[in-house]
Amino acid sequence: MYKRQQSGNTKSSSMTADSTLTWYGNTTAWSLWGNASNTSSNDQRSSEKYALGGRSRYNLTDQNYIFGQASWLTDRYNGYQQRDVFTAGYGRQIMNGPVHSLRFEFGPGVRYDEYTDGDNDTQPLGYASGTYAWQMTDNARFTPVSYTHLRAHETLAN
Repeated sequence: MYKRQQSGNTKSSSMTADSTLTWYGNTTAWSLWGNASNTSSNDQRSSEKYALGGRSRYNLTDQNYIFGQASWLTDRYNGYQQRDVFTAGYGRQIMNGPVHSLRFEFGPGVRYDEYTDGDNDTQPLGYASGTYAWQMTDNARFTPVSYTHLRAHETLAN
């Protein structure tokens, strides 16, 4: 967790917390994650965002698996009272060595948005993800993750 305060003519503070928990079984894996952040200036909050999520994975073989995941977000300063996303699908572990690993996954999902103005929207979506990891040293690992949610009128990528 990180918290910073400054003084002078303007009093500002910002707080950020982020955590992920993962545990493994013989053919399964589960993850839970959450993050929170908010910023204020002169005792007026200017941003506030919270997110939670969970994921399960069941290995069909050493290379093939199925997964399900759900996430929740609230970001009222950007117009979202809440956003819920549910996806499920198939994944394939292409490489899984001590130095390099690579996996891809895809599947259908649904997204529900509830906006701060009272409107809401539910849409089907497609989910695709790729994860590469390079164990550079015993203590350094490079892991870029790319995923996208495809909807009828827009693409949401990370």
